[in-house]
Amino acid sequence: MLTPRDIGYLWRLSRPLNLGIGALTFGLSAYISGLHSWGFLQDALFWAELTLLVGIMAGGYWINDVYDRRIDLVNKPGKTLISTHISAKKVLTCYWVAFLVLGTASLFLPLKFLLLNLGALMALHTYARVLKRRAILGNVLIAILAGLVVLAGALLYHLKLALLWGIGFAILTTLIREIVKDVEDMRGDMQHGLRTFPILMGISASKRLLGIFYTLLLAACLAPLPLHYRLNGIWLWPYLLYHTLGVIPLIVWARIRLSWARQPHDFGKQSQLLKLIMLLGLFSLLLLPIA
Repeated sequence: MLTPRDIGYLWRLSRPLNLGIGALTFGLSAYISGLHSWGFLQDALFWAELTLLVGIMAGGYWINDVYDRRIDLVNKPGKTLISTHISAKKVLTCYWVAFLVLGTASLFLPLKFLLLNLGALMALHTYARVLKRRAILGNVLIAILAGLVVLAGALLYHLKLALLWGIGFAILTTLIREIVKDVEDMRGDMQHGLRTFPILMGISASKRLLGIFYTLLLAACLAPLPLHYRLNGIWLWPYLLYHTLGVIPLIVWARIRLSWARQPHDFGKQSQLLKLIMLLGLFSLLLLPIA
């Protein structure tokens, strides 16, 4: 039997900030997919898929924390909720109830959303049980799932070129963030036999890989400019100004902090910085043409 306190702990396990970012990303994608129209707010399909996406994300955090509870006692002492404030059995039971409800509710949506939702449910479960413990594979899966949030909004109406860029940007920033988190969590992961990239290859190799990805991220920010000029003979000055003043300085700062990092705990701020970079980058979609 769940108590009000248990519900509060489940809410905390759901990472409300991340759920909010996911919901905002889906809404932004729907707005662009609807050709910069607010009509999606009156669309029952939008609200149904938004509810299911948020539920799928929350369930993914629950099952991941259940399997990671012993690791988190090492990596996040004093912050672990499962087994200290709420039992793993309760969280696991709530997860399976949510899994069945979300999967069943998806049956009433169009086939494209049914496949997307069921795929996400299965992928998150597979990640928590198996792929999180494998080098790179788990990171890539979570990155793809982040891109699927943008894709879900795009599938509502029109899949525009701007949204394809947004999918790629979400995937790349999430991939960088996942590797950064693996470096940060090396101590507990190593004690429990995980084979993440930083554990197998070391911090120096991880920094080199992240350096490559940061360079790709900078290139991705600038890529729409020559492409649009080549196709239309016009420079996207608002887009360029936005990235020059906002996104690119943050990427450069994150790259500088990466060069200073020596120990796993030095990577702690990178993860939050990357979350901000992804959010600001996705808002720049509003400055790209949707024709």
